[in-house]
Amino acid sequence: MTYDEPVLSILVLDYLKPEVTSACLESIKSHVKVSHEVVYLHNGAADYPYQFFKDGLIDRFIQTLRNGGLGLGTRDLFATAFSRYSLLLQNDQQ
Repeated sequence: MTYDEPVLSILVLDYLKPEVTSACLESIKSHVKVSHEVVYLHNGAADYPYQFFKDGLIDRFIQTLRNGGLGLGTRDLFATAFSRYSLLLQNDQQ
């Protein structure tokens, strides 16, 4: 069996915005037509994020116990991306 890395890693950083993140993930699922994976990181403790994984909206799920901030969350997401291209989406700043 061989494994081919998807062309695109879509990296989603979230912090306590379940409705916005759900809409974002649903949009990715509906509209992205190239080979891709969705890597989701919830920056801090919360109960809702794992449901996205169970619902099939994300391919890899990462959650930290404490919110390390935007910089660390971004670093951690890019550290997991092995595709040729990456797209970062974040909803934890206004």
